[in-house]
Amino acid sequence: GQSQEEFAALARHLESLAAALSDAADDAPEGITEAMRMKPGMAMGSSLLGRRAGGAADSDPSKIPAEHVFHLMLQNCTNCHAKFREKRQ
Repeated sequence: GQSQEEFAALARHLESLAAALSDAADDAPEGITEAMRMKPGMAMGSSLLGRRAGGAADSDPSKIPAEHVFHLMLQNCTNCHAKFREKRQ
C-alpha cells in the first residue's frame, strides 16, 4: 500500500544520505572544515522526505556539505519515526 511505498522511499533517501556521509567521513581531515559546514540560507526542508522541490536535498547528496547531510539524516529519521513508529498506550 501507500504506507509501504512511503516507508520504502524514506529508507532509500536515508540510504543515499548515509552513503554520502560515509564517503565524506572516509575523506575527512582531523577537524571539521568550512567545506563540511552548512552554508547560511541552506534550508532543512519541510516535507516528509526532508526536502523541498528543487532544494539542495534533491541534488546529489555527495555535493552537499557533510554537516547538512547529517542534519538531513536526522530530519529523515524524525519524520519517519513520527509517521511509522507504533504508538504505545
